[in-house]
Amino acid sequence: AERLNVILAHLIETVRRLSVLIASALPISSQRIQEQLALPSLQTRLEDATFGSSLAGHQIQKPKPLFPRLEHLENEEKK
Repeated sequence: AERLNVILAHLIETVRRLSVLIASALPISSQRIQEQLALPSLQTRLEDATFGSSLAGHQIQKPKPLFPRLEHLENEEKK
C-alpha cells in the first residue's frame, strides 16, 4: 500500500507539472486540471513546474473529463 501511495503521489505531481507547462497553449484545460487537483492558486509560471511542490495529504476533486468525446458533441449538435 505504501508503494502505491508513492506512485500515485508522483503521478499527481506529474499531472500538476504538466498543467503548468501547457498553460500557455491550453489555458482553459490547464485551469480545469488545476481546479480538479484543488490547488490553492492558479499556477502558470515556469517556476511553478518544479518537482516536489508538496501535495502531501492533499485531497483532489472528483475527476471530470477535460475533453468530451466527439460522439457526445455530435449528439448535442443534433438536438
